[in-house]
Amino acid sequence: MQSAVTTIRSSRAWTPHSAIFIVSDEGDYTGVTANGGWDSPAGCCDSPVLPAGDPDINAAWPGGVYGGGLVPAIVIDPSGPRHFTDATPFNHYSLLRTIEDAWHLPELGFTSDHAQVAAMDSFLGH
Repeated sequence: MQSAVTTIRSSRAWTPHSAIFIVSDEGDYTGVTANGGWDSPAGCCDSPVLPAGDPDINAAWPGGVYGGGLVPAIVIDPSGPRHFTDATPFNHYSLLRTIEDAWHLPELGFTSDHAQVAAMDSFLGH
């Protein structure tokens, strides 16, 4: 990974307005029928908002957006904040929405769900 980042940052394409997003995926398809084939529904796109104590989840469920498995996301931006963290729940549609917003593109599919898909603008300095 380090060599790929170094190559990109050394190229003529790298400018003060460039950014590199390194994000891992949060789920694996395992064929578990109870979860629609996924190992876990956590982190799934457009997660439902479920009430506290929802019997389909767990009596101890505190309520809120269901999903959002924690995965690392690293943003390299020459003009962005340093050593910054954000507790906002993002998903892969958040990254797509960030690109759409930056390039003034129309929103596709789930990226138009502004209630659950936040743009990752807080990581960028421009």
